[in-house]
Amino acid sequence: NHLIYVDAGNASGQQVREAFEKMDFGDKETVALVAGGHTFGKCHTSRSGFEGKWTHTPTQWSNSYLENLLNLDWTLVDSPGGNGKKQYNESSGLMMLVADFNMKEDAIYRGFMEEYVTDGGVQLKADFGRAWEKLM
Repeated sequence: NHLIYVDAGNASGQQVREAFEKMDFGDKETVALVAGGHTFGKCHTSRSGFEGKWTHTPTQWSNSYLENLLNLDWTLVDSPGGNGKKQYNESSGLMMLVADFNMKEDAIYRGFMEEYVTDGGVQLKADFGRAWEKLM
């Protein structure tokens, strides 16, 4: 049994890859799980040390997480948890984790992200469903 942990406030694309490989997920499945998971909800300071939502519609399925990550202007700031963690904020109130940003900078992950954005998220929804089923 391996401890599966990704330090969302610090992990590189390679560290994300290594953690998901321990669960037998490939790169495309990893992007689908992260993008699908970050489509919903938000971070809560009390639980994670981070605060904010990834999309403006955190209760609806969309492709907004990837569109936002790839296309908006982000600023690295101290997270509101006061614990020394960093997160990226955008002027409309959205946030991204350092690990999100570092995945975007990884050429392999970025290719899958751009592929999902190009098709409007159709394949993302299908791939997320398969990867989620595998995870469960």
